Amino acid sequence: MRPKGNFMLVARITVDGRDYYLPSREDALALMARVTEQVRTGGGFVDVVRTATRTVSVLVSPGSTFTVDLNEVEDEPPLTVEEIQQSWLDPFDFS
Repeated sequence: MRPKGNFMLVARITVDGRDYYLPSREDALALMARVTEQVRTGGGFVDVVRTATRTVSVLVSPGSTFTVDLNEVEDEPPLTVEEIQQSWLDPFDFS
C-alpha cells in the first residue's frame, strides 16, 4: 500500500558516469527516444536538461553509457537542477 502524501517522479540521468536531474516537466521517455534515435544514426548531441537559465547537451554515441533512474519521491526532490550546478567542464583541468 502506498503511503499518503504528494509524490512526484524524479528522473536522474547518468551519462558516462555524470549525473543530471531532469526537470520535472520533462518527459523521461521522450528523452530516451531522442537518445535512441541519435545512437541509431551513429551519434549526436541531445539536450538532457533545458531550463530558462541553463541547457546541458551531451554527445551520445553507440559507445556511450546512458542510464535513466526514475524514482517517486515525496513532495520536492532533495536537489533541484539549479542547486546542483554541475558543468561538464568540471572534470577537466585547464591549468
